[in-house]
Amino acid sequence: MRMKKILYYPLILMWSTACFAGEMGAVESSFTKVSPVIAVQGGYACLEASKRQTRFMTSDNNLFVYMPSASSCDSGFYGAFVGGEHFLRDISNYPLWLQAGFEYDGFGQVDMNGTHYVGMDAASSTSYNYRYGIETQQVLASMRLFTTTHRIFHPYGEAGIGIAL
Repeated sequence: MRMKKILYYPLILMWSTACFAGEMGAVESSFTKVSPVIAVQGGYACLEASKRQTRFMTSDNNLFVYMPSASSCDSGFYGAFVGGEHFLRDISNYPLWLQAGFEYDGFGQVDMNGTHYVGMDAASSTSYNYRYGIETQQVLASMRLFTTTHRIFHPYGEAGIGIAL
């Protein structure tokens, strides 16, 4: 059943990123204003939980070692963007647009498990099994620069800065 669920993620990703538009026609000077934009997004995400062994020693000389044995990467994400859009100029017959605003993204749960050792040294350590379900969300101030090619494709680059919760 899980394999069947994983196969749906690429289909959702392709559906959620497909963008089609009608003919734009001539770009006029009326595009110098900022237009409001609201976008909903979603798709597949691979959140790579740590697969490396982690060890650290505390101030009272206790040794902590985390040894992951398995983790999942497959997850879905959902989000929303609210901001403005401004026409910049035509470059080689392609209109160039800038979008800026705020974005929220939520990601589904990623599972991680392994063994945790605690003690003064490796010989006197006690082992505990652990299993975590990790979920994350992010809030960003983001900016997208995009164009339209062949009337229906909208390639873009995006940059953002924010926090993850």
